[in-house]
Amino acid sequence: MKSGAIHHFPPTVFRKGKKVLWNRIERKPLANRPEERVRLRYIDYLTLECGWPATRIAAESAITVQNRDSRLRADLICYDKQLNPSILVECKAESITLNHKAADQIALYNHSIQADTICITNGVVDLWYGQNNGQLSGLKKLPLDHVTTPDKLRRQGDYWQKRGFAGSKPVTVSDGWETEMLCRFWSDELPWNSRYLEIRHEMPELSFENYYRLANVGESLRIAMSFSAGSDGNTYFTAICNEAGSNRALLITNLNRAAANDKQNSTIMAGSGSYEVDIRQEIPFDYQEIHTGVIEKLPDFLEPLFRRWL
Repeated sequence: MKSGAIHHFPPTVFRKGKKVLWNRIERKPLANRPEERVRLRYIDYLTLECGWPATRIAAESAITVQNRDSRLRADLICYDKQLNPSILVECKAESITLNHKAADQIALYNHSIQADTICITNGVVDLWYGQNNGQLSGLKKLPLDHVTTPDKLRRQGDYWQKRGFAGSKPVTVSDGWETEMLCRFWSDELPWNSRYLEIRHEMPELSFENYYRLANVGESLRIAMSFSAGSDGNTYFTAICNEAGSNRALLITNLNRAAANDKQNSTIMAGSGSYEVDIRQEIPFDYQEIHTGVIEKLPDFLEPLFRRWL
């Protein structure tokens, strides 16, 4: 079944100018690794969507497995009100295909933990099992009560800042502009796929490695779009133009500068060079309110801009 983590994002913090993951259960920074992102997204699913108390979730608990390395760790253990292990969750990277081998691994772990239910997730798909006398059986009904749904979550500005999509400095004086923009951008109503892109190119104040939305434009163009918090406190809009499978151009926009009417707000980097652009002439953002259609039509605004430099 589709993963419960699909609508959630891992918390982040800045440490020495670098954005890193933040485990809010253990309250410590983590290296940005694929399986860590899935684990943190699943914590958000359990706590924000299912209402499972964070105080009853243990992350990376050391476990002892017979005839195995004693340093093995369980990704997540959810405890019931009597503090007995209820759910054991094993998190894999999104690129890992879930199969019976992964199920056997978590079943082995559960010999020590003795949770009633186990889950294997890669952040895209969840596999749920009950375990009885060492035998796994697939579950037709999840053992979780959902207290809300993704579209009903209260994702205020603080949420988007803590997930690394909005900077600490407000883009505009209009209250909630970033929140409304990001809620619409990540809405299921838009027909764009979502994917984490491991882009190694960086600026001193900005990393391009992030979750993006992917939109097909015409027959050969694909545009990846995202919003990111910079270490300077500003909010950035980034877009990558891919033509026939090859990345051809990158747009970087400082939304704080654009909202302040600073013409030097955007840069396009392409094979032919680097160019300054005033994004206000390209995308009709109203920095006082979000007008219906602007977010939805971002690929349409970006296509002619990119084609100028291809």
